[in-house]
Amino acid sequence: MGDVIKGKGGKVIAIFQMAGDAGMMVGPIIIGAVSDLYSYRTAFGLSAAIFVIALVLVYQIPETRNVEGPQVKNLRPLDEDL
Repeated sequence: MGDVIKGKGGKVIAIFQMAGDAGMMVGPIIIGAVSDLYSYRTAFGLSAAIFVIALVLVYQIPETRNVEGPQVKNLRPLDEDL
């Protein structure tokens, strides 16, 4: 996450972690209110919709690794020493 922002790693990671923590605290309260006001089916559908949106957004994150070969240059096959 920090390598995408280039140089602001600590602040970005902190905000990313806080967003996850806030979601775990507020999410059940909101979904509980939705299930009380409407139904369990509506609450489940809302949770599924949020999950699908998050899944689509995850696939939009750019890949920052070098996928053009091994990440470590000094690796040998396991059977080479045998």
